[in-house]
Amino acid sequence: RKTTGQKPIRSSSRPALQRVGLFVVGGRDYNERQGGRKRMSDAPADEHDDAWATALRDDLVESNFDALVAAYREALQAGVADPVAFLVDCEDPIGNEIARAWEGDEPVREAIAEARAARDDDEAATEATTILIRAFSFSDCREEVPAVFPYLARSFAQPPAAGQMLLVAIAAEGAATFTSAAP
Repeated sequence: RKTTGQKPIRSSSRPALQRVGLFVVGGRDYNERQGGRKRMSDAPADEHDDAWATALRDDLVESNFDALVAAYREALQAGVADPVAFLVDCEDPIGNEIARAWEGDEPVREAIAEARAARDDDEAATEATTILIRAFSFSDCREEVPAVFPYLARSFAQPPAAGQMLLVAIAAEGAATFTSAAP
């Protein structure tokens, strides 16, 4: 498997992570704390099940926050100006298409297959999913993200305030943005 220099595809988890090549598989950690993160925008209210989709995106960001911060820090160290950290659910139809565009068909297919096999062996991980975490410059995202998710345009009208980082969660057939204090 090739290494892209970005965060690998991961299965959503914090507890008992098991490294499988470039990928990490495990169960989801539901954490009630928001830890200073603030939702900026979300998919439109007419989404098929807005409360479920919002809760899923919140859970994914919360349970993978450390990996999002790591991607943000890596991007800063690589000289990326105003990084935006993305969490993409590879098992979501929209997220799968995005992950395959970024990583290629085979790595994403293999990561999902490995994660599903691990979940089959672990009844506690039945709600887990396979995610990809990457960071890009705000200037690259400014037009591209609203072109795919027009309801996120306000989040990309200007860079995050000093001391803040912008996070994007793509899951549940939509996307949401969050801000948090930058590390």
